[in-house]
Amino acid sequence: MIELFTQEAIDSIANSEIQLNLEFVQYDADNESFKIFFSNKKSIIVKVPIDEAPSFDENFSKIIQANKNFTLNKNDEFALLHLELINPGSKKTYVYDSKEDVAFSSTKLNLQFEDIEINLPENTIASGKSSEKAKTITIGKSDVDINIPDTKKMRANTFALVIGNEDYTKYQNNLSSESNVKYARNDAVTFAKYAEKTLGIPKENITVVTDAISSQIKRELIRLINKAKYSSEKAELIFYFSGHGFPDLQTQEAYIMPVDISSTSVKDGIKLSKLYSDLTEFETQKVTVILDACFSGGGRNQGLLAAKGVKVKPKEEILDKGNLVVFSASTGEQESLFYNDKQHGIFTYFLLKKLQESKGEITYSEMAEYLKKIVPLTSSDINYKEQNPQVNVSKEALNNWGSWEF
Repeated sequence: MIELFTQEAIDSIANSEIQLNLEFVQYDADNESFKIFFSNKKSIIVKVPIDEAPSFDENFSKIIQANKNFTLNKNDEFALLHLELINPGSKKTYVYDSKEDVAFSSTKLNLQFEDIEINLPENTIASGKSSEKAKTITIGKSDVDINIPDTKKMRANTFALVIGNEDYTKYQNNLSSESNVKYARNDAVTFAKYAEKTLGIPKENITVVTDAISSQIKRELIRLINKAKYSSEKAELIFYFSGHGFPDLQTQEAYIMPVDISSTSVKDGIKLSKLYSDLTEFETQKVTVILDACFSGGGRNQGLLAAKGVKVKPKEEILDKGNLVVFSASTGEQESLFYNDKQHGIFTYFLLKKLQESKGEITYSEMAEYLKKIVPLTSSDINYKEQNPQVNVSKEALNNWGSWEF
């Protein structure tokens, strides 16, 4: 009798203090279950077949509660043991019992569009034996593609050529889609936005080319070099490339690959040593080359000759002249991989992330140290492969390149 009277007291007090929230309920169609909330912010999960869910939802504000039993947990808090819910519309009864295994899964939407970011609240884990999972779906752009810092810098004498070569199958029908360079276009387009907004380069000084053919790259390089030629030694040049690189199999010299040049005619590409020589032909304040590409014959998805297993360590370039610094995504024998969740090459993603976080107030040495730490760590985690960014510096810039600012 003591036990009976104790239970009656618990149920009576709990019933008066804890009420159903009749204005809000959530349904999980996959698990065919409703999540129902109480006034004390606790919740329970009740199985309701999907064909009966609309009627249950529609009549929930009038739901009839029966055989409600509570207990006191170890923290002296009321916890629901049993509850029967009767739908007044269909007259059907649905039972919650704390001993039953039920599941409820909700989705958190992380919407990332320009100037819009919506984060729905975290889910409360159900008590008892109920299990509840939450997952995140990313919609829209990567975090570095939005909220790009606008620093109001003015660098009128800086000129940039930005190239993103992604689609190599358009001009080369013998290649499979795996030979394309995933996210290379996005790499280039977003880098150009940072060049304008964060680095302060006038928009008219930035040339962006995606899926560029050989003649197009060579033409734009001439335009870029002429900026140095006619700027009375005041120009700063930036060359950014995301795409395929490839070695000459005989000489081991590295080439940037336009989308219309195959690996069998690599010498029709852009030879790296000539690129460096051409960019430093005329006196400049500094020249920065950023390469999110590998030159071993591998690639982000699949190298241009991956089917034949060709992989060559390219010859290391010696930078003889000019104030030149080259940031490369990987060592000669490694691949430059992508970051699927971020929709960029790993190297480019973290380059942009650091520019975003620092608002462009970062030196070359600080950027180099950051990339050398974060890129290998992330690559080994998500791709199970090593990728170690490199910095190559010309002899003239050896003593002062580290203090240069982006």
